[in-house]
Amino acid sequence: MDSKNSIINEIKSFLPFINEEFIVSISNKGIYKRSVKDLEKARENISLAVKDTGLIEVKIEDAVVELNVNIQNSKCTCPSSSICKHIVMALLYLKEFYDNNQDGAEEIKEEAKEEIDETVFYEELKKLTGEKVLELVGKKNYNSLINSIFIRNEAVFEYGDMLTVFIASQSVKVYFPKENSIENAMCSCKEKGICSHKAYALISYLIKKGKITEEDTEYDKIEIGEKEREIIQNLHLFISSIFDRGISGLTGNEISQAEKFYIQTYGIKLFAAADELKNLSSELGFYFSKNISFSNKRLMHILCSVYNRISALLVTEDNRKKLMLAGQRQEEKFNLDNIELMGLGASGGLTKRNDLLVTAYFYCKDIKTILSMSTLRPYENSSQLGTLYNMGQVWSNDLSFKEVSMSKMTLRDAKLSTGKVSSAKSTVCSIKGKTSEEDVQEIAVSDYSFIGEELRKHKFKYFEPYSATKNIFLIKAEEIKNIEYDKIEQKLKFDSCDSNGNIITFDIKYSSVSENSIKYFEKNKTGLYFEYILGSISEKNGVMNGRFLSGMQSGQIKNIFF
Repeated sequence: MDSKNSIINEIKSFLPFINEEFIVSISNKGIYKRSVKDLEKARENISLAVKDTGLIEVKIEDAVVELNVNIQNSKCTCPSSSICKHIVMALLYLKEFYDNNQDGAEEIKEEAKEEIDETVFYEELKKLTGEKVLELVGKKNYNSLINSIFIRNEAVFEYGDMLTVFIASQSVKVYFPKENSIENAMCSCKEKGICSHKAYALISYLIKKGKITEEDTEYDKIEIGEKEREIIQNLHLFISSIFDRGISGLTGNEISQAEKFYIQTYGIKLFAAADELKNLSSELGFYFSKNISFSNKRLMHILCSVYNRISALLVTEDNRKKLMLAGQRQEEKFNLDNIELMGLGASGGLTKRNDLLVTAYFYCKDIKTILSMSTLRPYENSSQLGTLYNMGQVWSNDLSFKEVSMSKMTLRDAKLSTGKVSSAKSTVCSIKGKTSEEDVQEIAVSDYSFIGEELRKHKFKYFEPYSATKNIFLIKAEEIKNIEYDKIEQKLKFDSCDSNGNIITFDIKYSSVSENSIKYFEKNKTGLYFEYILGSISEKNGVMNGRFLSGMQSGQIKNIFF
């Protein structure tokens, strides 16, 4: 066997890793406990040696372990492909050997007394740049991570024997040794190489040190060249002509023109304007077909929004502002891992294009916002609604909209975009139980005046990033009254009151898919109402109106559309 001093010198680099918390994080609690127990029996027959490569070889039981300072690269001759009990036993034995042989090594004692110069440590991290991380993880992942971190920068840094970075929502810890910090970094997810958590930790470190700012997401440049300028100018003329002629002067050709400009603006990556032009085409279609869904105000809002947006694009020089004005491609999503969602209910309805729609709503604790998830089917008959609601189709475990809309859960590899969570099969969901009244109490708005203030903040801010849920609130209903069906407007209406006398008037518009919800209120005029209501709320001149989505009754989510 090598000399004790030689072995002790090599063991010293392993000492920061030999503690229960770290070992459990890279293996599990069961392996750790079993290793401690089995070490008692095997201790007398263990041998240590330092190999020429610098690795420590530990013969233990019937296995031979090669310990690497990057613990995840350690090897064992047993069949296990992960951190096995033999590797853990070997690490624990190293610590014992080191502690038991200190007394006999005088020079080691003296060395231990020497003051350690901390400035020589973490050299890799100190020299790290955003460009280096970009090189390690790729542009797409890099920008996605930056977006995620600036939305929810939750990395907690602890300096000790190692730099430990705790990422709460993902329930992981990333460990950076003092030397060769990046090369030998370890993550409790047990993945080798630069996993998403290590990348998250590295970017968070650079943000903490001021080496990365929000501007570092601007790798894409919005260029307004001759082609783009020509399309924008022609679009200007198109919208101006509508303003000049007024609604009564429209011919119907405007629908196809709006669709043409939609294709053109999408092609030059002006996604926000493209989405608005799609809505313009639909709104004009309602007008010419004399559809009850047509709204003068909505038409004017769309026209003004497109005009102002493209006008601003022509004059601004700041690329970040250009990116905001251009908007995000709807299918572009960023990932959040191990996020917690709380189901707030589900609603059903018909889209402007007459598609059947089922939407589930959630509160995301990690980013403190309401999210939605929808599914669409071409409308055939109202019976489809129940099928869409009850059938398993969401995420990798094929959960139903009914189940997820009423449950608390954790999502792994969740994909989010514009206030929506994707139902992608790559997302893994773990149900944690049903949403209860206790869960919603902390997020429900009990003073409706707060909602009015929030809505006024965002009114006519055309250039804000689009969010499908920015007008959705969960409210506490102290009293529900004035339930009646308006035959002219074909809407069921009722007032929800808070304890201060503020009122939100909710409605449910009649359609073949909303019959159940309307019947519920008509049957319960004298009895059972909702303690909490989820609704899409608008405000005008101090008056608040809401579209009823779902509610909580007797401590349980109740989806009355189905």
